[in-house]
Amino acid sequence: DLVFKPLEGTITLTFLVVIWMVIDGLLGVTAAISMRKTVDSWKWALGSSLATAALGVALWQDFPTSASWLLGVYAGIALVLRGVVSIMMRQAVA
Repeated sequence: DLVFKPLEGTITLTFLVVIWMVIDGLLGVTAAISMRKTVDSWKWALGSSLATAALGVALWQDFPTSASWLLGVYAGIALVLRGVVSIMMRQAVA
């Protein structure tokens, strides 16, 4: 449906990504808090998860107006943060 109705498809996809970002952020906060006694770099995971949840909420507040351009920006930021956290946590384990 994204090919034949791009506006509706973009709005639907944005809605799904918003839900994913908020849930992923909240679950990440829970995971970061649970590993704070065992992993020194738990604050990186907490920060990334809070940022992901905040980005999801910010996108939701301007939904559906911002669906056309914020989807790519927020997804890119979330992926960069996730990559930085992965690198920092790997260095803490090594």
